[in-house]
Amino acid sequence: VSILSFLIKYVENGRVFGFGRNENGQLGDGTNINRYMSVEVLGLSNVAQISAGGFHSLVLLGKNK
Repeated sequence: VSILSFLIKYVENGRVFGFGRNENGQLGDGTNINRYMSVEVLGLSNVAQISAGGFHSLVLLGKNK
C-alpha cells in the first residue's frame, strides 16, 4: 500500500515492511526517522490485511489458530 510518500507492504509469510517518510511514526518501527530502505514492523503475527492513510498505517490481525 503506497500513500503519498511512504509505503507499507505485506509479505506472504505474515511480515510487514515499510519505507519512506515517517514523521508521524506511520512506518511502525517505533521511530519518527525517515527510512530509505525497508524496515520490518516488529511485534506482528497473524496479519490478515494492511491499509494506509495520509499519515497512518493499519494492520488487521487474523484469528489465532
